[in-house]
Amino acid sequence: MAYNLLTTTGINSLISSYKSSETTKQLTTLTTRKTKYQDMVSKWSTVSSSLTPLKSVLDQLKVTGSSSAFIASKSATSSNTGFVAVSATADAPVGTFSLRVNQLSKNDSVVSETLPSITTNSVTAGVHTLKFQSGDNVANVDVTFGGSETNLTIMQKIRDAVNSDSTASSFMSASVFSPSTAQSKLTFTAKNSGFTNRLRINEGMSEDDALKSIGLTSGVLTNRYKNSDDTKAGFLFGTNLVGVLTEDGTNNLLNSKFQYNGISIQKDSNVVSDVASGLTLTLKAAMQTSDTDVNVAVASDTSGTRTKIDNFISKFNSVYTSVKNQMYSSTIGRGVFTGDPNAQGLLNALYKGATAKVGVPDGNLNSLSQLGISFNTDSGLTVSDSGQLNNSISQKMSQVEAVFNSENGVAARLSTSVNLYEGSSGSVYSAISSYNSNITSISSKVTSVQTRIDKQAEGLRKQYTDLQSRLVSILALQDMFTGAASAASTVIGV
Repeated sequence: MAYNLLTTTGINSLISSYKSSETTKQLTTLTTRKTKYQDMVSKWSTVSSSLTPLKSVLDQLKVTGSSSAFIASKSATSSNTGFVAVSATADAPVGTFSLRVNQLSKNDSVVSETLPSITTNSVTAGVHTLKFQSGDNVANVDVTFGGSETNLTIMQKIRDAVNSDSTASSFMSASVFSPSTAQSKLTFTAKNSGFTNRLRINEGMSEDDALKSIGLTSGVLTNRYKNSDDTKAGFLFGTNLVGVLTEDGTNNLLNSKFQYNGISIQKDSNVVSDVASGLTLTLKAAMQTSDTDVNVAVASDTSGTRTKIDNFISKFNSVYTSVKNQMYSSTIGRGVFTGDPNAQGLLNALYKGATAKVGVPDGNLNSLSQLGISFNTDSGLTVSDSGQLNNSISQKMSQVEAVFNSENGVAARLSTSVNLYEGSSGSVYSAISSYNSNITSISSKVTSVQTRIDKQAEGLRKQYTDLQSRLVSILALQDMFTGAASAASTVIGV
């Protein structure tokens, strides 16, 4: 019966049908538009995330001068890395040269005499000022003695004073060790190698009886006498055995000594970076007479330039296809960017920037196509002739560089165009912001309309509920009249 619609189930069904119908009529258009804007935000966000890496690459490729990305790196090889290791920067000269290592540099070291540890050694009581030098570094170190210390205590006090002094400990160290049972020995060691950084102790000062008491006399220290045996005081790499050899900047055991293309050279360190521009030599071991010379070769390495160009192509295509595929493709047909002026403008800028000729002297390479890089309207750039590109890089590097970083080069043109779209001031960001604003506005409208529909539905529910109550009353009266009529018929029949 029709009044079944006024049951609770019927009313719920009517309200549900009403809300569904009104939602379709009033909200479908809004939600469809919101979905479209959300899709636009998603697609433009993909483009935006690709633009930033492309801009970064273009900023590198358009740099000129000494920081140009097209300065070929250099590779250096050593014929025997056991004697010499070598590395090179872009400034290193291309070529080959020979090396012969005659002596490695060493850190200067001086030792005291080996003395019985517990024997009392009378030194002048009070504060002793010891002067230490290494290179341009100078430290005056105070040591306090009581006058009755043992040999070991004297050595320990000197050691501790040196190592606790911030200036002295920056260029030298001191230690005490026991070469044999109940024997002690003090040693000073320079932290930097070479004759320039040799240790000079109490130079220009009166002889100190504390140092003298452990064998470090003014004669040993001033003349840099080598210790004649392990028990004696002296310099481990000293050469001035009395009457044998005078040690100086040339005759010493502290400098590295090597021959570079037959020229004898001495340095303070075993790591040498000032023999040839951009070249660093690391001397590993001294060579014997029977060892053959080490040959070092420096060559240009163009693989880095090719890698940078390949990276540019990859980043360019990432942007190009993220736009192109949303305008039209064989898989989706017309995309969300169809008719979008931003999308069309960006595609045109990428195309012109990648295909236009560069203003360079006649006869020089003037476009990406002449480098072996072609443009496809569906996929962007591709290396169509790898051999041509590699030959251009290895034989015409300056012309390849000009194609990219000259005033109207590919990198400069594209960088200018990309800047219009990339970043917080670019049109892509503006488009995304606009779409997000529209999404927020539509969401508010949807909420408002949904609230109105819900309110109207509740009004209808109340009306249906009132009708339901009236129907119940009518049906009750009907039942009462039917019962009364039935009773009257029975009475008349009797």
